[in-house]
Amino acid sequence: MKSGLPLVAALLVAFAILACAQPEPEVALSPDESAPTALVSDESAPTAPTAPSSDRSALVALYNATNGKNWRNNANWLSAKPLGEWSGVFTDGGNVTELHLSNNKLSGELPPELGNLANLEELFIGNNNLIGEIPPEIGKLANLKMLSIQGNELSGEIPPEIGDLVNLEGLSLGGVQLTSSPPPYSGSRRFDAPPPFANLSKLGMMSIRSDQLNGGAPSEFDSLTIGQLSGGNDLKGNLPSEFGNLANLRWLYIADNDLTGEIPPELGNLVKLEELDLYDNRLGGEIPPELGNLARLEWMDIRLNKLSGELPPELGNLTKLKSLELDENYLVGNIPPEFGNMASLERLYLTENQLRGGIPPQLGNLPNLVALVLTDNELSGEIPPQLGNLANLGYLILSDNELSGEIPPQLGNLSNLLSLQLFDNELDGEIPPQLGNLSNIEWLILSDNELVGEIPPQLGNLARLGRLDIERNELVGGIPPQLGNLRSLRWLNLSDNELSGGIPPELGNLAELRRLDLERNKLSGEIPPGLGDLAELEWLYLAHNDLTGCIPNNLHSVKYNGLSELNLPPC
Repeated sequence: MKSGLPLVAALLVAFAILACAQPEPEVALSPDESAPTALVSDESAPTAPTAPSSDRSALVALYNATNGKNWRNNANWLSAKPLGEWSGVFTDGGNVTELHLSNNKLSGELPPELGNLANLEELFIGNNNLIGEIPPEIGKLANLKMLSIQGNELSGEIPPEIGDLVNLEGLSLGGVQLTSSPPPYSGSRRFDAPPPFANLSKLGMMSIRSDQLNGGAPSEFDSLTIGQLSGGNDLKGNLPSEFGNLANLRWLYIADNDLTGEIPPELGNLVKLEELDLYDNRLGGEIPPELGNLARLEWMDIRLNKLSGELPPELGNLTKLKSLELDENYLVGNIPPEFGNMASLERLYLTENQLRGGIPPQLGNLPNLVALVLTDNELSGEIPPQLGNLANLGYLILSDNELSGEIPPQLGNLSNLLSLQLFDNELDGEIPPQLGNLSNIEWLILSDNELVGEIPPQLGNLARLGRLDIERNELVGGIPPQLGNLRSLRWLNLSDNELSGGIPPELGNLAELRRLDLERNKLSGEIPPGLGDLAELEWLYLAHNDLTGCIPNNLHSVKYNGLSELNLPPC
């Protein structure tokens, strides 16, 4: 942990690694298991600076109190080897400075002797089976900078002695059942930072997940750069306006709670904020235009709330914003054309709102946009041809709206597009043959529109296409035999059109095909025998056409089929 990373980055890396660490191999105990408290001599051990006896005694106490003989990795513990060679122990040559024992099957209670490690700077004991209370002696660790005890079964109050850790820069208490000393309160848990934290002026990261905290707003954290109170909490009440005073805050995560009220406009004062995550609460009211002042913001996620009103055009000032996610709210009005000024934007998600009006052509100015997802609104008008300028676009999903007009042929320029979903609109005109240029596309869904004309044979060029849905339109002509070139195709639905002619035998080349739906057209002729060779086929629907001849025998083994409706004999 002696890298040159900035401290906050180091904290993030450390917490992430320790939270996700994989189990280490079992290591045989070095000491004699029949006498676990005795130190085992090792005359062959190299000479090393002598550790303070208090450090060695504290580690022995920790080993004995937390069932050390059953740890996942206890190599060299209780041996005469230098403490720096004990698994998970780091020293400066003599004094213990770091303990990394996360995910190591520690069980039992933490011993008070832990407070005797006077030079300890980092203590990682998360994701174990520790129980009981945090010993107050932990407040004696005057040099401690990082403390991670998340993912245990600790209980009781957070000891006020933690407030004595004046050098603490990172604190993770997630996944434990701790309380602070609360004022009398009979309702649900409320948003709080307990009094012990008030003196931690150097604290740069705090992660509290699934804790039981009570009281008022955490207005004490003037130096906090990361605030995380997300996931599995049941925090209620309003989002405190005092958060607007946290001038150094860079990340604010308060997702997956039960917060109500409005988003405080004071959050617009957080000029250093880079990530704002208020996902899955019950926040209402309008999005404050003051959020447009967050010049450093890169990520905003306020999905799954009850926000109303119009999208503030001031958000267009967020030129560093990479992701804007406002799905599943009650937002109304138009998409502001100012959103086209967010030059760094990569993801724009506005699904399941009540947005109206047209799609601003200015969105075609976003050179880094990867995903444009506007599904399930009330958007109308034509699809702007300017969207064809989005060279990095991978996902264009505009389904479940009231869009009209023709599909712009310029969309064929989107060479990185993976998914184009325009279903359930009022689009008309012909399918542009330029869509056959989408060499990377995997999903093409144009169903439930008013498209006319023939299916372009150029669609047979889409070598990576896995799903093609064009059902419920007004298409005519034959099924292009070129569709038999789509060797990755798993789903082909052309039902409910006015297609005519025969079923191309080339469809028998679609070895990956799982669903073939050609129902309710004007197809004629015999069923190609090659369809019976499609080993992956699970759904087959050919009814309500003018097919003749017999049914190839292998087709009767398709799990879901409507062959009985054909009134044709088996071959």
